[in-house]
Amino acid sequence: MIESFHTKIFNFGQKVMTEIVYEVRQEIGDLKMTAQISRCNYTKNSTCEVYLEKATISDICDIIEMENTAWTIYLQTFDPPITKCPVQRGNYTSRYASEKTEMIDLSAWFSDGLWRIQNNLYSGDRRVGCFITEIEIFTPEHNV
Repeated sequence: MIESFHTKIFNFGQKVMTEIVYEVRQEIGDLKMTAQISRCNYTKNSTCEVYLEKATISDICDIIEMENTAWTIYLQTFDPPITKCPVQRGNYTSRYASEKTEMIDLSAWFSDGLWRIQNNLYSGDRRVGCFITEIEIFTPEHNV
């Protein structure tokens, strides 16, 4: 079970920055995730409009164990690194900044604004965590 989870992703111009902190209370494997994506105004007290009602990723362990992908580099930024399932108990932290590339260009997927993703993480059929991911997209050339 994941006890606490904090995640923020910023896409500013040519930089992508992330900050993720979570605590895994017990070993978890056979991972899948559901997500609801909403677009909000830049102010956190604003109302949000549902953009995608439900998306499911059912093979997270396979994704974790893939080599030479954008996710490989990203998962290796964690201390300790996440390289296989099951994910062991412990505290995981990632503070990562990178030049934008096509593989991690979030502005190709999302327009400028504040995006909220309500995530539910499952180990088998048991929900082991729920968290909100915030993605802030700011493209200077669109905001001049």
